[in-house]
Amino acid sequence: MKPAKLRAPGLLLLSAAWMLVAFPAGSQEPPPEKRIPSADKPECWVDIRVSPVVYPEQARKREETGAVVVEFDAREKWAAPRKPKVTVSSGFPRLDDEALRAAAKSRVRTNCPGVRFSHRTVFRIRE
Repeated sequence: MKPAKLRAPGLLLLSAAWMLVAFPAGSQEPPPEKRIPSADKPECWVDIRVSPVVYPEQARKREETGAVVVEFDAREKWAAPRKPKVTVSSGFPRLDDEALRAAAKSRVRTNCPGVRFSHRTVFRIRE
């Protein structure tokens, strides 16, 4: 019995080559950690990959806790947030600064460039 012949081997090769060009090995973007809707425009969203947040040592020693809200703009392609700004303070500058630093190092993308989004970071000490 003869093995079956491929009728369109070029198509398969072309398909595989397209995949290599579109998604080079090791450069695929991982999925977003979360999708945040806009408070003002329900049709708008932002995908966000949050940079690791480091609890400041002095804040931990002083048992400073709280939530920080950082507002920012996003682009259509993955990039750092534009114009990040603390809009709700934890009441502790060290925590606010760390939330702002982490936000600035995060990566975001949106379907509505120019719309402001916000992300909340909570600092709490677990015993």
